[in-house]
Amino acid sequence: NLITNTGDINITGVGPTTGSNFSTGINMSTATNIQSSGGNIDIKGTAGNSIGDNNKGVIIFDGALIETTGSGTITIEGIGGTGTDANYGLEIQTNAIVKTENGDITIEGSSLDTAGSDQIGMLVNGVVNTTGTGNISITGTSSAANYSSINLLSSGSQLNAGGNLLITGNTGPINTPNGISAQTQFSAINTTVDGVLAPGQSPCLLYTSPSPRDS
Repeated sequence: NLITNTGDINITGVGPTTGSNFSTGINMSTATNIQSSGGNIDIKGTAGNSIGDNNKGVIIFDGALIETTGSGTITIEGIGGTGTDANYGLEIQTNAIVKTENGDITIEGSSLDTAGSDQIGMLVNGVVNTTGTGNISITGTSSAANYSSINLLSSGSQLNAGGNLLITGNTGPINTPNGISAQTQFSAINTTVDGVLAPGQSPCLLYTSPSPRDS
């Protein structure tokens, strides 16, 4: 755990360049708490290049918490490595929470590997939330058009902003769970989706509108 009262927190990780799998830049798992009361949190992970798969820039999962209060901001950037398959830029998984109060949240995930399969920019299966007036910006970039730029994996993928919410998908489509409207996963004063939702997913392409909490 890493907790400060007012100071900033900066974490940088680079994955190893040897090995067969899981050359992760930063891995935050069970019971990891990164918290600042008013300071900013900046996290950047760059995966290594291995001969295998799952070389991911940043993984946040299994109940990990990244949180600021007051006006503290959170910035997370994940850059995937090269190898075979599933070299995501960034993954926010089971029960993980990224949360601020009035500070903005900026999250970027980029996959660079054009070989193999499933080279997703960003996978979200947790909660990204601002409880006060903070804005949220989520940007995913896949390595090819047939891979998801952003994959909202389940109904547990929630993006809730007290301010504005901007979701940008580059190169590949934005995927949401089949049968679940994208609007039920977004909550903000205003929501802007810049990208294309994958065929068979939610019934909208580009929109800027008040989110469900204001309707």
